[in-house]
Formats: sequence, structure tokens, C-alpha cells
Amino acid sequence: MEELLGKRKDAWHQYRFAQRLCFVTFLLCPGIIGLIYFRCRFDLPGAALEPYVAVLGLPAMVVCFISWMVCQYWKCPQCGKRFFMTWYMSNSFGRKCLHCGLPKWADPEDDGEGRTVTKEG
Repeated sequence: MEELLGKRKDAWHQYRFAQRLCFVTFLLCPGIIGLIYFRCRFDLPGAALEPYVAVLGLPAMVVCFISWMVCQYWKCPQCGKRFFMTWYMSNSFGRKCLHCGLPKWADPEDDGEGRTVTKEG
């Protein structure tokens, strides 16, 4: 039982990390690309933008996309199915698993329906 609770807690930590990484890179990508643009246009007139965007901007966009995909396809720690997706719908802002109903950010000590899980069962 403790192993299950530990796995659920670890799963929430992994999801939280991926969600925060996606949010931060989503906010930073326009800034990085804008900084590259203004730096090249005003400090290095005539310089090509492509190498700078490829070296700095593209990796930021790739990290943002991958972290978004991890969040979108993240599996529920209780049922193991995709938390935000079914075969016919997707809800990235859902508050509970679309399959088993486990609330988002549910306490690992909780069974998902408000009852505390004990070691006895």
C-alpha cells in the first residue's frame, strides 16, 4: 500500500514539474526570440537571424513542445490511462481523470473520494 502511495505522490511531482516547465518555456520563448531579433537587427546590422534562432530559440520551442506533450499525455496515477484524454475528447484543463474520476492534485493519502487510505486496507 505504501508503495502505491509513493508512486502516486511521485507521479504528481513529475506532472507538476512538466507543467511548470511548459509554462516557463511558453513564457520565455517569445522573449528569447525577441531578444535575438533586436540584438541582431540593432547590434549586428546585416547579420542573418537564422543561426541565432536555430541555436537559442529552437531549443526553447522544442522543450516547450515536449513538456506540453508530457502534460497532455500524462497518465493517471490511479488507473494508468491518460488523465486528460479519451478516444473522443481532450480537456487539458480538466480537474479530474476522465476515466476514473481521480481529482487533480489528489492527496496520496486519499483514495480519490475523500476517504483516507490506511495501512490496513
